[in-house]
Amino acid sequence: MDLKEYKLKFSNTKEIKRSLSKVANLVVNGKLKHYDASAIATICNTILKAEKQLETEKQIEELKELIEQIQENKN
Repeated sequence: MDLKEYKLKFSNTKEIKRSLSKVANLVVNGKLKHYDASAIATICNTILKAEKQLETEKQIEELKELIEQIQENKN
């Protein structure tokens, strides 16, 4: 089976969710084996966790900057 024809995309959270929905439908319709779908889902979850980690790191950096600004203003 050629998954390219289903245009699965994984560039952002919205695309990943859309692709996972397509994958689920392919499995239900017997066009994709469950173990292939499982592999795709694992990859998607890894990407989503990495995105979440990057967002968390960004928020931490922003909070650090705010704390530094507050401390500078006190002095």
